[in-house]
Amino acid sequence: MNGQNDTLIETAAGLQFDLQNPEAQMVSLADIAHSLGHICRYTGHCHGFYSVAEHSVLCSEVAEESWDERMAVLALLHDAAEAYIGDINNPLKQMLKPRISEIEAAIQAQVWTAMGIPAPAPEEHHNIKYVDAVLLACEARDLMTSGGRWWEIPVDADRHIKPHCWKPMRAMDEFLVRAAELGIGDE
Repeated sequence: MNGQNDTLIETAAGLQFDLQNPEAQMVSLADIAHSLGHICRYTGHCHGFYSVAEHSVLCSEVAEESWDERMAVLALLHDAAEAYIGDINNPLKQMLKPRISEIEAAIQAQVWTAMGIPAPAPEEHHNIKYVDAVLLACEARDLMTSGGRWWEIPVDADRHIKPHCWKPMRAMDEFLVRAAELGIGDE
């Protein structure tokens, strides 16, 4: 693309999403579910296809067990911006800071607005990071060749959390089912 469309992507539903100037009306729960269901975590370097959508569903379940339904909602959508920018591995994300963090935050803010959900308060953000770390430990244990032995993971793996490696369409469907259970939908 050239010119004025250089920051636009087309979503699965055929919407135009402007990465530089995201707006809530550009966000669709169906697009988020579709994209996250098709994005493999760990840049694809895991045993089996393990999607961001499945990761999000598991995070949501852990958050609800640990706190409440609001935390489950926040955890389900915590990586929603990745539907528009992809799942960037952490080392690369650190190399691209601060710009990638700004882009991701701007998109995530529009996701919260589009879904009619107040953005996480600092304590809630901390809780999401904790749940994310728990899942990271479990995913490393079950999906990575090293088992996460050399990774710096601040928590231990929880024995009862097991990734399923759902196929993309199943991951998308499970994400949408979980969203419906939590009362999340397009505004």
